[in-house]
Amino acid sequence: AGARRFALFADGRSHPSRPGCGLIDERLGAWQGPAACAFNDAVFSDADFEGICRVGASGKRGDGSKIGQYGLGFNATYHLS
Repeated sequence: AGARRFALFADGRSHPSRPGCGLIDERLGAWQGPAACAFNDAVFSDADFEGICRVGASGKRGDGSKIGQYGLGFNATYHLS
């Protein structure tokens, strides 16, 4: 909310993974690129951060002023990426 700029770009890099490289699970190594990235210049609030930490648990459902009112919002990006 409040963004003045928005951009999408493709990052064609791939990042090698190996045991102990910091991934939560070694199986995530196959997902280390390339990527589609999105950017906007809106301020990221503490509530925003808490919201993405609860993947799939929409706190905005039913709030007509938020995209999350439909149970989508940021969670929709997981289907894209």
